[in-house]
Amino acid sequence: MTAKFFAFAIIALGVAICPAAKAKDRAFDHDWRTGVTVGPGAMTWTDNQAQKEALIKETAAARGKTCSHYAFLAWPPGSGGTLVLMDATRKNYEAAGYTVVQQPGGIPTETIWTVGKEEREAVILWDAVSGSTIYLSCLTAGEPAPSGEKFLYVGILSTLGLAALIGGLWLIRRVRALGATSMSWPSVPGVMKSSSVEAYRAPGGSQYIAKVAYDYTVDGSAYHGDVLRFGNHAGALAAAEADAAKYQAGMPVEVRYDPAKPHTATLETGQSGWSLWGLVLTIIGAGMIVLAIGIHIVG
Repeated sequence: MTAKFFAFAIIALGVAICPAAKAKDRAFDHDWRTGVTVGPGAMTWTDNQAQKEALIKETAAARGKTCSHYAFLAWPPGSGGTLVLMDATRKNYEAAGYTVVQQPGGIPTETIWTVGKEEREAVILWDAVSGSTIYLSCLTAGEPAPSGEKFLYVGILSTLGLAALIGGLWLIRRVRALGATSMSWPSVPGVMKSSSVEAYRAPGGSQYIAKVAYDYTVDGSAYHGDVLRFGNHAGALAAAEADAAKYQAGMPVEVRYDPAKPHTATLETGQSGWSLWGLVLTIIGAGMIVLAIGIHIVG
């Protein structure tokens, strides 16, 4: 009992001092494993995870049960008191079709519940420390209840990921199409405004790209361009410096432009490489979709 008391005291001290102080903790109204609404005012309790898991495992093991999925909640002082919160929570469990078997815990302030419904069962440890109420639970049979939040996260990630993936693939295709059609575009005289080399951080080190700006006129209308070539992407410093050196500020240049959209122009026709933003969006989109699938599978 002494070891258990000290283990409990360590993890309870944080919630007793400031149960809702951590930015990562937030209001949460139900046990995300059983799916049942708890007493009002609960907060997620995310610190001291290993200690809390060890404590509820020990509590379940003392009753011949094995823990799987966990849920940890806490109520700050002034939330109504442990007995009031337990009573409200018990009514919610019973209304959800669970049976609730209550027993005293290993120390005087503890109460242990074993709740069961069809194929799902959980052990719940209640306690009160310095006016705060804590709730540790783990499933001892069955699978976790469906999570509305999980479906929300999966839906958001899937939607954003699909949008990014489609947008990235569209940009890649658009750049390829512009590179191909630019070879037949008409040209007009232009003047370079500036050229420089910019660095981009990338895995394995920095990469570089030539940035250009130029002015040109089509049918009496002035335009500004910044495309050196379609699909231009970051690469070696020497290549970027060579591109920038070819187009010094003030020098005359030949500008190829889209006759249907004169504001779309390039200094060099054809395609070199892929669309940088297209690749970035495609990778991000694919990553978000994979993450959504992982959350859906793992729960």
